[in-house]
Amino acid sequence: MSYSGRKVQRLRQLVWETYPPFCCYCSTALTWNTYTVEHLLPRSKGGSDAIENLRPSCGRCNYSRGNRTIIRKRNENATGFFKR
Repeated sequence: MSYSGRKVQRLRQLVWETYPPFCCYCSTALTWNTYTVEHLLPRSKGGSDAIENLRPSCGRCNYSRGNRTIIRKRNENATGFFKR
């Protein structure tokens, strides 16, 4: 399933209005231009676009995680990914 530009913008706006502007992993302060929308359970693993599955994330953490689940990523890289 692909995203249209409008859907992406709606999701970005919804996440921006719902959660504080900090990365959900490293707590980096985010701006509208620097944040990405993170799926806690990746869409490729059955996750949805429901607000409960979305969080603001910095690009570094989001892209580093890829489509792995949080628990799998933590087990693979327990030293540093979730630490400040």
